[in-house]
Amino acid sequence: MKAKINLEKDIEVTSSSPDDLRLKKKWGFISALPSEYLIHYRHGKFSEKTSGQGAGCFKWFTDNVFIIPTSLKEIVFEANQLTSDNVDVRIRGMAVYRINAPLKIYGLINFSNRQSAEEKLARMIGDMCRSTTKWLVANMKVDECIRKRKEDIADALKAEASRVVGNEQNGWGVEISTIDIQDVYIQDAEIFHALQMMFKADKVRESKLAQMEMERTVEMKTLEKDLELSEYRKNTELNKARIDAEVQKQKMETLKSVEIRKLENERELIEHRKNTEILKSKTEEEMQKQKIQMQKNAEIGKLEDEREVAEHQKTKDLNQARHEAEIKEEQIRLSKKNEEHQFGLDRYRVEQNEEIARYKFEQEVEREKEKMQLRLEKTEKEVQAQTMLHEEEAKALREKINAENSLSAAGLEKLFIEKALPAIAEVMSKTMKDVKINMLQGDTGKMPFTFVLTELMQIFRERIAPLKDE
Repeated sequence: MKAKINLEKDIEVTSSSPDDLRLKKKWGFISALPSEYLIHYRHGKFSEKTSGQGAGCFKWFTDNVFIIPTSLKEIVFEANQLTSDNVDVRIRGMAVYRINAPLKIYGLINFSNRQSAEEKLARMIGDMCRSTTKWLVANMKVDECIRKRKEDIADALKAEASRVVGNEQNGWGVEISTIDIQDVYIQDAEIFHALQMMFKADKVRESKLAQMEMERTVEMKTLEKDLELSEYRKNTELNKARIDAEVQKQKMETLKSVEIRKLENERELIEHRKNTEILKSKTEEEMQKQKIQMQKNAEIGKLEDEREVAEHQKTKDLNQARHEAEIKEEQIRLSKKNEEHQFGLDRYRVEQNEEIARYKFEQEVEREKEKMQLRLEKTEKEVQAQTMLHEEEAKALREKINAENSLSAAGLEKLFIEKALPAIAEVMSKTMKDVKINMLQGDTGKMPFTFVLTELMQIFRERIAPLKDE
């Protein structure tokens, strides 16, 4: 790759494409780099399918293929021109551009020889920059060329060049990225030296003026300080007399304020003692109230404990009565069983048919099994009923504890009988719904549950009697 190409005396390209042998192929596969745009013509028609950025195609003998670079290119140009104040200056600048519309420029420049096409495009842009720079410098003074080369030359040059090469309708398909004026040289050494002398004389004159201004400022400040010193002395004497009078006045006011403060302190001390006595009495009253409240809470807790003990004893008595009833029922059942067994033995003795006796015996065994199964189911249902009964009793007990602050002992019992016992009865009825009961006829002619019911009814009558009197 070539570093520089000197197109002519005042224009050079700092970057160019390498020697390209791809387009010299008569036939074969040709591909473009990612920074290149491939244009493929077949039978005189543009092929959009095989053309594009970094595209590739297969070239036949009758095809035309062009590769157009779209990477950035840089040119450096120089131009001599007289300024409006007749000073010969040489301007050196650089321009960076790229081809952004390959389908437009390949119709303006022949890219069959890529390097010559790039050199031609660079020469055209460089000549345009040189001519525009000459026109701009001719209408400026040398000071403006040096100090305003960016905004007055470079920006105007970029705008003019972009208007020509980047126009959407009549442009070349080229985008100007940037144009910069790097150097401005004054060709005549005497004029350059004179300009430097003028600059130096201006700086010396400015320095002397600054020194004279500084000396004048120092003298004015000295006079001002003398005036300020005399005024200060005069004001100091006046302030001293004023301060003495104010000090005397402040002493009188201080003595007066001390007396007033002393009286206020005594009054505050009396108020504090009074408030302390009142607070002490209030504290004693609060402590007495808290003591009474604690005693009341202790008594309430004691009553609650006694009530819980009574409820526990009541539950214990009910459980004991139920247990005794179960024991009596079991005794009756055993006696009945013994009687049935004796009756079976007597019947076996009078029966002479051995087969009938064996059949009766098997029937009795099956009956006993059914009874055992019934007893087992009954026991399970009784356990479930007891569990549900205990849950209902616990629920009723919690409700009674919540209401015991507002109800008396008689009221609690009435509430238990009116609300808890119906719930217990309902649970027992649901539990005993599917229970099968074998009725056994004893000497008294009563059912086994009669004894339990009799005991429960007696307890209920004893509890309801005081409530009816109230």
